[in-house]
Amino acid sequence: MDPIYEDEDVRVLGSRFASSRTVVTFSSLNEHERPFGKDFLDRHEVSGVYFVAKWNHWWQPEGCRAGAEAARRYLEVLKPEGVMTYGSSMGGFGAALHSRRLGAETVLMLAPQFSVDPAKPPHETRWKAEASRLRFLQDDLAAEISLTARKIVVYDPMTPDEAQAELFAALPGTELFKTPSAGHAIGHFLLQTKLLQDLVLTALEGRLSWADYRAQVRERRSVSGNYWHQLGRAAQLRRHGYALELLARGAALRPKDVAIQTDYGNALLRAKAYEEALAVFQHAAELVPEAPAPLRGLSLAHRGLGRMQESVVAAEAAVSRRPGSADLQRVLVNALVAAGELERALEVVTATVAAEPGNAENARLRDRILEKLPGPQDIRAAS
Repeated sequence: MDPIYEDEDVRVLGSRFASSRTVVTFSSLNEHERPFGKDFLDRHEVSGVYFVAKWNHWWQPEGCRAGAEAARRYLEVLKPEGVMTYGSSMGGFGAALHSRRLGAETVLMLAPQFSVDPAKPPHETRWKAEASRLRFLQDDLAAEISLTARKIVVYDPMTPDEAQAELFAALPGTELFKTPSAGHAIGHFLLQTKLLQDLVLTALEGRLSWADYRAQVRERRSVSGNYWHQLGRAAQLRRHGYALELLARGAALRPKDVAIQTDYGNALLRAKAYEEALAVFQHAAELVPEAPAPLRGLSLAHRGLGRMQESVVAAEAAVSRRPGSADLQRVLVNALVAAGELERALEVVTATVAAEPGNAENARLRDRILEKLPGPQDIRAAS
């Protein structure tokens, strides 16, 4: 690997092969070590330049522009016949942002953002916490993106990514590759359906066809657990009775995906299938012991089965993983109430109310506990 540029915000690396074209990739959210797509490009002996964000900054720090300038000089030495920028989500934004500066003839973006600034269209809120830590100094995508490059946006139109894609569509040379029920993590869908390799290589070679891609998606999507999971979530919103069956199919195809397993477990809870839910959450907790969501589900499943002490233990474990979560605190309080530990439940909920004084749900839960306790309720009067 050739070191190209590095500062406290970004690292840029290069790898050289005898390929006629070069791919410049940008890392995704929470991927701060591994260069995006490097293993794949190395296997196919394609030269690459890799931007790795050291935190979730959407390529806003000044150093990112310096890194792009260093990468441009590196490409001048390589002299490729063509350059493609490529990334997913936050990486897709980076691929677009630096496409003109890097001389890209193709920009391949998986579920990208046009902007994550909540103050700007499409007023994105999914990454509001991350956006609150950013100074948006380099987010005028309409000014920075290459207007001459072929811009390919691969996304699920059933998600909020649709609003982002519509802004890209206003730019010349943009093609929307709509992929329903693939989800925001569309790279997982493409890997599961064995479409990712063809997508990247044909885009790089200028042979990617929307008609061929759509036909392949329709032919292969049934093998994707993410596809069935997304269908199940959509069916849940519409209260369709077959939602549980769809989620079960997704979980069967993705047995090691904690998020999919947890969603399936929660659906089983809603169906009052507590024994089945317990087994699903136990499996999910074994996959990622530090994750609070499966432990939350375990607490609710135990409570549904009347195992109150086990419910309290699981809830305590969930809270220990994420102490600041009001939702997990409420799960613990309800478990303690069900176990008859009212005084301890009051202690926990009182602290939660103090931490979130504006949360009416916490206050109502505290008042219900006070009503169950014997004797005069001076605490409520004082509050």
